[in-house]
Amino acid sequence: MEEPLAHSKAELEEQLAVLGNAKMTSYAYLKRQFGAREARAAIDQFKYPEIGLTYRDKSGKKLKMTPSKGEDKHLYIKDLVLRMMRADARREHTMDEPRNLTGLVRINPVINAASTDPVSKRAKEQQDIAIGLQVTQADDPWLLTLDAEYIDKLCFLDDSSLRHKLYRICRIAYWPSTTKRYASWEGTMEPVHLHHDGTVYRLDDDVIRLSNGKTMTKADKLIGYILAEYIDGDDCEPTRSDCVDRYAFHALEKHEAFTARSSARTNPQT
Repeated sequence: MEEPLAHSKAELEEQLAVLGNAKMTSYAYLKRQFGAREARAAIDQFKYPEIGLTYRDKSGKKLKMTPSKGEDKHLYIKDLVLRMMRADARREHTMDEPRNLTGLVRINPVINAASTDPVSKRAKEQQDIAIGLQVTQADDPWLLTLDAEYIDKLCFLDDSSLRHKLYRICRIAYWPSTTKRYASWEGTMEPVHLHHDGTVYRLDDDVIRLSNGKTMTKADKLIGYILAEYIDGDDCEPTRSDCVDRYAFHALEKHEAFTARSSARTNPQT
């Protein structure tokens, strides 16, 4: 399993410091960072056009992990990863989700598991981590506001066709505008379950375990609903949506009532 992506030079330097800046270990880590970014870019066919020929193979098309002129391979790949990081931070995602007025903004795509293409296979391996660690505008005041309002809020999706209906907002994500929808702030939700004491937990089947011991909800288990949408343009204030607020209103009470009804249907009294 690949390492989670570092999203800044400071994060990268911090991880290298954790590894003791040991040459071989650091080099292996940087190669994984390169592979993870290359695989994510393959999902939406991003070619890193701003990275020059110095970092490409003889055809001038593919990025190469090792230098061709005898340079220090450690410095080379670190510089390349930083260039890829900057390019990824600037680019817009090209996923064209259809505009949906119910507030549901996306259910993450799944790459065809039957594909034997090496790039597609590597992209599939990276999809859970790449989507889960998507770059957000960390210093945006709207992110700070929405984060404070919604993170860890429980929602009961009573009008959803999904079999499981209890979700928790686990992060706030910004999605750029496309030809089919406005730019928006999304409340990303993960499925959760209740212990008898009222505490929430995630099923083991819904998470992946990262190499640092932490867990992350699988990308294909996450769903997103619009919290605020830039209907009047990206330069104007976004318009708030009450969709998630309705799902959050008395979420536990709705969940308990739904569970009781389901139990009664499953085990009718005789």
